[in-house]
Amino acid sequence: MKIFADLNQLVSTHLNPSQPVSIRLYVEASTAAIDQSLKSWINQSRTS
Repeated sequence: MKIFADLNQLVSTHLNPSQPVSIRLYVEASTAAIDQSLKSWINQSRTS
């Protein structure tokens, strides 16, 4: 799935221990992105 490839890219690009704020923002953004992806996937599954 594309979302996991994107998340792996984000992790390797942004996950830097010297930037705790970035990690927190990354986690929040990732959670929101996964949530949106799951919702749209569920909606697509229902309609098809």
